[in-house]
Amino acid sequence: MTGPFFICNRHALLTDRNTGGVEHRDGFAAVDKRSLQPPHGQLPCARRQFAGWPLMSDPVLKSFVPILFVRDVSKSAEFYRGKLGFKIDFLYGEPPFYGSVSRGAAACLHLRCVHQPNFAELAARELSLILATVEVSDIQRLFEEFRARDVEFAQTPTRQPWGGTDFHVRDPDGNVISFVAYDRI
Repeated sequence: MTGPFFICNRHALLTDRNTGGVEHRDGFAAVDKRSLQPPHGQLPCARRQFAGWPLMSDPVLKSFVPILFVRDVSKSAEFYRGKLGFKIDFLYGEPPFYGSVSRGAAACLHLRCVHQPNFAELAARELSLILATVEVSDIQRLFEEFRARDVEFAQTPTRQPWGGTDFHVRDPDGNVISFVAYDRI
């Protein structure tokens, strides 16, 4: 098999680039890349059970929320609202020491007050120390929106060899957030 890898409901699928043929390997069922139909009359990959993978009745992880360390929760929440178009979900404490900002149904970040953000110094030295990644539907349009709001970019839109295009924003505390659009096959 020479590749490429295909993703079907987050399952890796292998196809032979030269012949378009299918192959079973390491418990994966490969599909024909021309038809994307399961081989040999098997069920589609989403309904197949592979050795070591969780059963469909196992608990499903639905989301996760990165917690960013910031010096001032109110100011940080205002940055995410004013510059990045997030809404402030809540600020807790007086003065606030914890909060949440979100944009859309899936993009949520929590903010926690610390006296010295522990990643700020490291993030300043490391080129791309990303603390959260947000997948977006239109990477160029979002980049243009942020640029119009004078957002500081740690990286402008870059086509990546791993199959996506991303740009990075650095918040006032040095946290780097990556916004990415993945190639679709």
